[in-house]
Amino acid sequence: MPKYPTNSWRAREALMDHKSYETGGAMRAVQGSTTGWFNGNGQLPPVWAERYRADEPNVVYTVMSYRTPIAWVLTSGEVVIPDVKYSRTTTGHQGLLYALKLNGPTEDDRRAREAIRVTAQRERNRVREVQSERNAIQREQRWIDHREDAIASYPTRNPNPLANPHSMESYLQRAEGGKATLATEDPTATPADRFAALEAESFGERDGFAEAIPSGDIVQRINDALSGL
Repeated sequence: MPKYPTNSWRAREALMDHKSYETGGAMRAVQGSTTGWFNGNGQLPPVWAERYRADEPNVVYTVMSYRTPIAWVLTSGEVVIPDVKYSRTTTGHQGLLYALKLNGPTEDDRRAREAIRVTAQRERNRVREVQSERNAIQREQRWIDHREDAIASYPTRNPNPLANPHSMESYLQRAEGGKATLATEDPTATPADRFAALEAESFGERDGFAEAIPSGDIVQRINDALSGL
């Protein structure tokens, strides 16, 4: 079931179209009656509870606040909204029920329907934009995490990369997040070649192992290499 903010235009559009939805709060709308959701009629006064039970076989859509039906639509198209005062929250929910009655043939109804649809679509577009921005921020954070992980795990004494190219390829993939490659002047170089070229500038070989250079230079070189990802 779709979930919309209570006062959103998407919620009003769902009410207008008599479609099921829920909110993060106490309001929801369902196809049919409340049977299957809970027993009883919530806080409906007895006269309205009796009316709802009488209408129930013909109820095609019900709007609830907490566990109380605050409006329902019949197969005939009639919209029933009990004139009952509740809490401030439920009063706010009742303020949205006008959307249930916008299916008439008048020009005012048509304009109101169009305004709600246009505004709801703009709202959906903005939600997608926000989600895209959030995804971009998450991707950037993952890139930062990969870079920091590469810096933290960069060995100060490392086997000769030319003697163990597979481990260098594995390390290179880890440092690059398993997707991008380090930018080099030679696009045909293998991952081991790229890593070896980077280390050749940073280390002097000694008995098959690399001689460590100051850690600050290591960090700078990894930052320079990863900045091209």
